[in-house]
Amino acid sequence: MTDKISYVYPIHEKISFNAISLNHIKYLREERYRPVSRDDNDQNDIKIQGIEIQDIDWSELGNVALDDSTKVLLHPILYPFGSPKQLSQNSRSFSRLLDSKCKIGGFEVSDFDKMSNLSIEILNKLDLVIVPSNWSKDAYIHSGVKSHIEVLPHGIPDEFLDDSVADTANNEIMNLRKRRENGDILILYFMLHSPYRKGANLVTEVMKRIQSKFKNVYLVFKSPGFLDIECPGVNGIELRNWMDINDTKALYDTCDICICPSRGGGFELNAIESASRGIPSLVPNGGCFLDYIDYVIPINISNREVKLNTWNLVHTGHGFEVDIDNFEEKLTDVINNLEKYKSQFRKRSTDIRNRFSWRNIVDTLERYLGKYEFIG
Repeated sequence: MTDKISYVYPIHEKISFNAISLNHIKYLREERYRPVSRDDNDQNDIKIQGIEIQDIDWSELGNVALDDSTKVLLHPILYPFGSPKQLSQNSRSFSRLLDSKCKIGGFEVSDFDKMSNLSIEILNKLDLVIVPSNWSKDAYIHSGVKSHIEVLPHGIPDEFLDDSVADTANNEIMNLRKRRENGDILILYFMLHSPYRKGANLVTEVMKRIQSKFKNVYLVFKSPGFLDIECPGVNGIELRNWMDINDTKALYDTCDICICPSRGGGFELNAIESASRGIPSLVPNGGCFLDYIDYVIPINISNREVKLNTWNLVHTGHGFEVDIDNFEEKLTDVINNLEKYKSQFRKRSTDIRNRFSWRNIVDTLERYLGKYEFIG
């Protein structure tokens, strides 16, 4: 009998929740072979049948047929509380689901070190909560979540798992490559939303310091139009257009350094993606980054208390902040010794790709689903 799961996620939105959900679904559906045992000498494999997944958009949650045999995964769990519109669209169906007798699990993050009382009340009604880092798990436990909690990192796309540099016809990336050929050093920074949490003002300060010393260093700002607003006075190139996975790979392969000075976050995938492509990546020495700190360049955390998003209905508590002087010191060192750092990151990229490939991540997810009886 084939296992069946209803997977509820924002199908029509180009956001991280959508991208991660699609990878979960892709590999859960995939038939594959698995060793009978962990013994390397045992050559017998068993065929694992793919799981039957019903894709459901969050707006269609009310159409899920609920009975005792229904298994539901929500991604993210607290989506109805993200905005007044989402709350209006989904809250009644969400309440109906929580009041049912079906098995419910899902995926969430914790951007800060505490979750709201409303969040805890909801999460404690679930059979399984999956988070992307130990930082998030600790925040949930300390906030009072009693449900089963497991850690499942985000993954690296298959397209990132080889050493080949991506070909591209993207004019913006081609122009960046010409700059590199002319001796410019390109520092990549993603800021698609949440500028304060993503550390945009810290990037502004450190880049002004760096660019006063290095005239050939430019910020590559991946954002839908925030460069002049969030990083005024910084010499940068803004990339506003959506990129497919090949162009995203090409962007990483074109830039020299990646910076991710976030004040919080559940995993911050850009940092590990860039490192998987052999790009020196600088991150805070705290929070979710501790789960992969051995693969990146840590920046010291300051003693400043960081309070974020007091209006948020889900994420509350505090974050952390990099020490701006240490940020400048570390980035200066990488620029002055760029080829040495690139060589180091190329050597460790194979380990990163193996550990964080989506196939390996979803193998772990499947074990969790079996452990908590979502699948047989």
